[in-house]
Amino acid sequence: MFANRSVIDFRWLIVSALSLFLISCAENSSPVAPVAPVAPVESYSSLTLEQLVAEAKQDFKENQFDEALRKTEAALIKNPGFFSLYLSKARILRELGKKQGALDFLSTQIRENPTQSEFIMVRGQFLLEQEYLESAKDDFYSVFDREDKKSLELLLKLIELEQKKENFNQVSFFLDEALQVAPKNAKLWYKKTRTQLRLFQFKQAKTTIKQAIELAPLELAYQQIYVEILTILKEGEALEHQLHLMLDSFPDNDWAGLRLASLWLEQKQFTIARTLLQKILLRSEKNPLVHFQLATIFAGERNWQASLESYLKGLRYRPKTTWVKIQVAKVYINLNDIASSLNYLQQAEEAGTQDLFVYETLAKIYNQQTDTYAAEQVILKGLRISSSNQTLLLEYATLLERRANHKEATRAYEEILKLSPKNHFVQGKLGNLYRIAKQYGKALNILQLAKRQSPEVPWIRALLVELLTEQKQWAEALLEIDEMIRIRDNYYWPHFSRALITQKLGDFSTAHESVTAAIQLAVTAKTPPTQFLKLREVEGEILASLGRYPAAELAFLAALKLAPKDAIILTKLAHTQIFLDRSKALSSIMRAIRIDDFNLGTVEMYLFLTDTAGESWGFSKGSLAEQSYQQILKKDFEAAEILLKRLKEEADPHFPFLRYLRDFQKNGSRITMSPLASKAKAGKNFWHKFYLGISALESDNKQQAKLFFQQGLDLNPDNPWLMVRQASVLENLNEPQQAVVLLETFLTHFPDLKWVQIRLALNYDLSKQYHQSEQVYLKILEKNPKAHIVLNNLAWLYLTTKDPKLKKLDDALALSLKAVKIRPTSANQDTLAEAYFQKKQYQKALKSIEHALDRDRRNLDYFKKQKKKILKAIQEEQKKKENSL
Repeated sequence: MFANRSVIDFRWLIVSALSLFLISCAENSSPVAPVAPVAPVESYSSLTLEQLVAEAKQDFKENQFDEALRKTEAALIKNPGFFSLYLSKARILRELGKKQGALDFLSTQIRENPTQSEFIMVRGQFLLEQEYLESAKDDFYSVFDREDKKSLELLLKLIELEQKKENFNQVSFFLDEALQVAPKNAKLWYKKTRTQLRLFQFKQAKTTIKQAIELAPLELAYQQIYVEILTILKEGEALEHQLHLMLDSFPDNDWAGLRLASLWLEQKQFTIARTLLQKILLRSEKNPLVHFQLATIFAGERNWQASLESYLKGLRYRPKTTWVKIQVAKVYINLNDIASSLNYLQQAEEAGTQDLFVYETLAKIYNQQTDTYAAEQVILKGLRISSSNQTLLLEYATLLERRANHKEATRAYEEILKLSPKNHFVQGKLGNLYRIAKQYGKALNILQLAKRQSPEVPWIRALLVELLTEQKQWAEALLEIDEMIRIRDNYYWPHFSRALITQKLGDFSTAHESVTAAIQLAVTAKTPPTQFLKLREVEGEILASLGRYPAAELAFLAALKLAPKDAIILTKLAHTQIFLDRSKALSSIMRAIRIDDFNLGTVEMYLFLTDTAGESWGFSKGSLAEQSYQQILKKDFEAAEILLKRLKEEADPHFPFLRYLRDFQKNGSRITMSPLASKAKAGKNFWHKFYLGISALESDNKQQAKLFFQQGLDLNPDNPWLMVRQASVLENLNEPQQAVVLLETFLTHFPDLKWVQIRLALNYDLSKQYHQSEQVYLKILEKNPKAHIVLNNLAWLYLTTKDPKLKKLDDALALSLKAVKIRPTSANQDTLAEAYFQKKQYQKALKSIEHALDRDRRNLDYFKKQKKKILKAIQEEQKKKENSL
């Protein structure tokens, strides 16, 4: 505590030693032990001062504070001039919980001995230790003011005080005073240097530390701080010279060598730096810094594997070094090992790093993996460090956009644009979101602004094409496409867009040329299969419109190789095949109806190919209505239009339904048929009822749809298409028992349709026929073990059943885990969350329900309710743990 004892007289040396001993006692003290009876002070009269000190020390160590107090008081009786004993007594009183008593004791000594500055010093020291800085200041300054000759002890106390208060100008003043008392004290010069650095007086600090080094040339810390000052002052030559001197003076110390290697690294002198580090490594194999420096050199040389090995060696000796883990993550990224990089980035995140690279990179990886839950968590952590970090804001906007949360995504992009008003990427993204929100004016303005700023960026023009196409500004869209091709003539998308527009305009020859060019470019560029699917599908449509049916068939077959279970493509293939081979067309349409996403066109093609259309519609053989129907199914819309006009003139009851079918076949658009409902109610045509039911469903009027479908079934109880539609409506209206009857009957017509079996099992479950439901699911899984919907539904049955014999939690968890692995849909994630919840694995349940929230923004209320249930369970579990402690 008392620096530079050489200037203090012998009496004070003894006092100081005693003081140091008692301080040591205080520092090693532990909670107060039970107090035993103590002897009176008089019983210690036979002990010498040295014995009293030794025994007091032992008592203090053993928390026998009453004994220590009595022996200290006995020591004071023997020699009341040992002022540090008063401080010792005050400290003992403090340990006995008598802080105020300690202060009162010291204040009494000051009142009784007003001329003794030592007592004020003792109280000041006690106050300083108690962090009563202002009171300590009063005592020390009063002594400073009353003494003409300042003692080094007092000056050191004032320096310590002002350091605690961070008054570095005052610290500097008292250091100057102390150096006048002890000009050859190297430690004071060192303290002066550190104070000057706090005051940013770098040049003065350089001069000061040189004085300290001159007084103590073998003190390594002084040399090190001199090196740091030279670094700050950017005196490269002097710095290198000083490091070489240190290497000679401290040959067994690694610091100078590492620092010199670091300097050479900054100068990109990798070879000599590596040589020096490898030399240090021979004697310091376990010094992690050497390995880290070598790793940095290898990284600078882009020798990623060697860099990785060196970083990992260093981490063996210092495994908790977060910044190195971040460097390791960067190396793994350069090695394209994202999984390993992710592991080290996550460790750095868990350690609470402030390095934004970690949060930015994690956000990008999670977004690429479509793990928006994890991405959101890490983005929010990063934004708490830097709320204006554009990379994180961009990742957050991307995340919101992926979630189809367009409103919040728009706000996020708008915030980024405030920070970076000329960012064409953000302008393009905003323009597209404005288009989705049908704010066409704003979308056009910002996309044109982005185009003007970055005229050679094709994707901005692509967004503009989508906007113009949506507004049916065909000519302007085609001009933008021409510019896109000029900018980048090897990209398929502009040609494909031109094909779609010219197809819509009826220019099938140009459309075919464009889609052919698009396919050729996509093949060259190795375009992903999902994009090839649409190219081939559109190619087939265009070829069919040109009457080139064999080529159209090949195009649709190519599309089906990429999506063999696409009922719509199968339907389009069947339409093409009716001009080539009717049996093939029927085979294609039978495949289509085995898939649950078939549409009205599929059903009508089935009727057409099985020659049951006339029976369903009630056409007379060779009638105008039948002719119209055939032309519509063959997509000869010009001929169909002529016939429909005649049907309308004749007020044929089939006209509104055939017109609807024509519009559906032509462009997939839907018309409302509600005005026709009143006229159709009295009719006897069950197929009209089928169409009216579909129209009601399009208007989301399930009760009306149920009425129409039932009217159709009353007219034709054995019609499977009415059955399956009505079963779906009944399921949605929570009438599963009636749905079961209809689905069972439907399966007598088409016994192997998996999607109907799934609906039947679900309605068994809803109607509390749990065992029947389980048997149907198990039967499906025998043939289709990877049917994720069935795995999910069976797991849900096991989790929610009222039958205790079917409550199979382990099976449910295994099934739901398998379903999520195959397809991580929101429904599958929700079931997995419920399985974890019932297994009391609440944290896993929370993460799964968060994933469900990410993937399905339409069912927010339901998922939020599930999340609330899980969070409540977590809180209750936490309370139980706290109560048990």
